[in-house]
Amino acid sequence: MQDVKFRLKDFIKNEKIMDAVVLLDEKLKYDKEFLLLRSLLWEYLSDMDSACRDVRNYEGTNHFIKDITYARILSKLGYVDKARTVLTNYSLLNSSGTQVDPEGIPYSQGIVYRSFDMERLGYSNFSDFKELSEDTPFFYSLADTLLVLGAYQTLKMALEQKRSGLFDLLENLSTYDRLPPAEDLESNKPYVRSALENVRGWLSIEEGLLLQELAKQVCDSAQIVEIGSFQGRSAICLASGINDNGTKLHSVDPHFGIEAYGKKDSFDHLQENIKARKLDTHVEYIVKESLTAANEWEKTNIGLLFIDALHDYDNVKADFESWSKYILDGGYLLFHDSVQSGVNKLLLEILNEESPFEPLGLRDSLFVFQKTGMIDEKKRSFFVDYLQSKGQDFENWYQRDRRNVLFFADQVLD
Repeated sequence: MQDVKFRLKDFIKNEKIMDAVVLLDEKLKYDKEFLLLRSLLWEYLSDMDSACRDVRNYEGTNHFIKDITYARILSKLGYVDKARTVLTNYSLLNSSGTQVDPEGIPYSQGIVYRSFDMERLGYSNFSDFKELSEDTPFFYSLADTLLVLGAYQTLKMALEQKRSGLFDLLENLSTYDRLPPAEDLESNKPYVRSALENVRGWLSIEEGLLLQELAKQVCDSAQIVEIGSFQGRSAICLASGINDNGTKLHSVDPHFGIEAYGKKDSFDHLQENIKARKLDTHVEYIVKESLTAANEWEKTNIGLLFIDALHDYDNVKADFESWSKYILDGGYLLFHDSVQSGVNKLLLEILNEESPFEPLGLRDSLFVFQKTGMIDEKKRSFFVDYLQSKGQDFENWYQRDRRNVLFFADQVLD
């Protein structure tokens, strides 16, 4: 047993993760004590379905690492509410109000969503932020969260005009961002939170609020198209913003599923979730691949196009080129997961090339353009730099997340 553990530790140290999985299967396949370790290794290899199965079946004594790992994997699989439930008993601060070991419970991205970590620190609404200082636990993370969610008014009051690099960025965002202030949308938060409860997916509450608001602004008889629906988080938000003005949401998704995330047909779940919220009269389902659907599209009046399908560069570019030509003047173009490399690369190309799409701003990972034909050079330059920095932040988080997984794997073997 000790020899096997030594070899496993060596494999993990040298990031030979597949070798470690093979060794586990050869020597300890039926030992349930090692299911937690195998779950972490599967997570590192991005096989989330296998990772979730193993951590769920683990019955050992390492409850802390199990719960943190389980919540993280659930979140990556899109089971947001289940992940929140698992984490409810874990505080981000200890009894004296000091930040816990960041390796123990990572802050923000990677477990659930930023707003949930805000709640765990005692901030349920933007009005809860009376004053932030550098002595506030998670000060920079909280300030960055307010920036990313678009709560510029709140952050300005909290910082009390404190001059810093952060304040300068806040000033630029306040100048160039033309999206509805997050504070103005907060009254709709109870509805969106309730509507999205137990709906699997990766759209945050704040992103859902913005989708709902922009759907309300789509002009009469213009159409809304979403590329990538999964089980309906974005569809629910978009459909709930539709007025009875001839607008419909056209939900485009072949519903093939992804092997590593549990290759299951999501169409039945999508229909059930839409119907349960009495939104089915606003939705038309197009169960086809994006490019096939685009070639068969006969309307030319898209008022809002939301792209959230495959995130590699070639696929997201093909979606953009196939569908964006149908967007009306004044219509919106939205991309989810704008910080991920493939999407980020395309957005930078759109900003750097001659394009009729004006950048409006970023909310969480949702980037918004409007087809106005008017682009201010300073504004364009600012969003190029901002998106590049957010893309690098995501890459840094991704590498840190992978190190954390190996850190936990090593801890399990001690």
